[in-house]
Amino acid sequence: CQKTLKNRYKLLIVVAIGVLIAGLYFVDVLIADRYDIELVQMTPETVPADGQTSVEITLRVTRNGEVKSGHTLYGLSKNGGGFKSTRLVTDQNGEVTFLYYPYLKTSLNTLTDVVLKFTDESNSIFVSVPATKEVTVKITEPNQGNGTTITTDDIFG
Repeated sequence: CQKTLKNRYKLLIVVAIGVLIAGLYFVDVLIADRYDIELVQMTPETVPADGQTSVEITLRVTRNGEVKSGHTLYGLSKNGGGFKSTRLVTDQNGEVTFLYYPYLKTSLNTLTDVVLKFTDESNSIFVSVPATKEVTVKITEPNQGNGTTITTDDIFG
């Protein structure tokens, strides 16, 4: 009987911890819903898959319509390329500008548009439930006719 009572207390504690974690998660979901990450500008909107042409992506963080400075945004490319810096902090206008460089098109990969995901790491208190924004960058074939191709004769003579 004593053993059954101890097991019930353990189960009650586990359930209470689960309810507490679920409650904290729900609070962070409510907080994240009050924030918005909006795309201000993307220049250019279409880039060649040359690995060199950069795209400037300016985002603005607001909470209930008011700009939020000092928020850390994290940028992630879901399918190729990379950022000059993956984490940036919003300025006094709630804005931040990421520089994205697309992947280099080769004969081994296919040409595909890139989806970039941005998350606000500053608006979650208990459990990581950030506000997010996804942006798609259109990718085109790189220029092939610029006369800078290198052949094996150039290397070995």
